[in-house]
Amino acid sequence: MIPTETPQIHNRFQIRCPKGVQNVLLALFLFHFLGVLSEPLRFFSRSDVRTGPEFAMLGELYRPYSQWLYMNHGYFFFAPNPGPGHLIRCTFSFAKIPESPRIEPIQELLVPDRKELWPRLLYHRYFMLAEFYNSRYAPDTVTDDAKKDIEFMQRWAYDKELYDQLRASIASSLNRSRNAERVELRRLERVLPDSQQVLKDGWTLNDPRLVTVLPESMVETNMLPPVAELPSKPTSGIQP
Repeated sequence: MIPTETPQIHNRFQIRCPKGVQNVLLALFLFHFLGVLSEPLRFFSRSDVRTGPEFAMLGELYRPYSQWLYMNHGYFFFAPNPGPGHLIRCTFSFAKIPESPRIEPIQELLVPDRKELWPRLLYHRYFMLAEFYNSRYAPDTVTDDAKKDIEFMQRWAYDKELYDQLRASIASSLNRSRNAERVELRRLERVLPDSQQVLKDGWTLNDPRLVTVLPESMVETNMLPPVAELPSKPTSGIQP
């Protein structure tokens, strides 16, 4: 039988938080919670033209705090359905070897490659690089109709400069790591198969028909033909 004094003994050791302290802790929690949401909300409300003014203001207000705690990564956790993934196909060209007339064959590297990049954190680094590279895309050339839009051309010139700098930086790093003369970068998009393709047609997640080459120009075809074959594994690893 439990003694009747047990609740009294238990209450004696309870610690009560003053109401004022509770309010301060609640305010700090709400401040931090808005800081966690500020960047995803800004990312959620953006478009090709502008960002939602309320969320843009919230992001600017929390920018010092989110950068201090590295919360400005912008993970889009409001999207439960994953969209297409993006890869970079790197095609290398090698100079002729002086003492031999033979020319090194062109080699290809897929970034990221889950079979080559291990541990998984290393794969994730290159996955984020490929997604960031695709997000900064700006066409090399634009159509004649687009050239008539002055506002579009100003934005395009700025975006293209950033995209060219990023492409040149990646190409330079890859050339050094492979001792290559030059490298061509092409953006690939891999979509998820639908239920018809998986259950009835027997497609797998790595089916080459799910991968297309994205255009680098507005004059180029919107979606190039599917990739016939992707390299399952590069001939040599890439340096982190």
